[in-house]
Amino acid sequence: MSPFCGNRGGSLKLTDLLAIYGAVLSTAVFLWNAVRARPKVKVRLVYASEKDENDDLQFGVRVFVQNPSAHTVHITAISLLYPWKKVGLGDRLAHIVKYRSLPTRVGWVSCGLALYGVSH
Repeated sequence: MSPFCGNRGGSLKLTDLLAIYGAVLSTAVFLWNAVRARPKVKVRLVYASEKDENDDLQFGVRVFVQNPSAHTVHITAISLLYPWKKVGLGDRLAHIVKYRSLPTRVGWVSCGLALYGVSH
């Protein structure tokens, strides 16, 4: 017996093919709209240098934030997340036991730009 209901001959009718085509097309359009509906933010870090008022070179990092999506994005704060040390399996297991949460950021440091004297 064929997996299609009511079709015992093994060949698909035109209406069956159109139904399959419509289901595949509508699923693809739904997934495309779901991906496009999420706001996106692109962040670039660029090493930079500039002269201050005393003609001394100041070195640092410039942060460029771009919005390539069609949606409005509100950015309230920027913080840095950078690696501090390499962690092993024992450190991750200790984190799970101590904090009862997944160790996604063990060995990483997070800090706001205010610690570096950068105002909002």
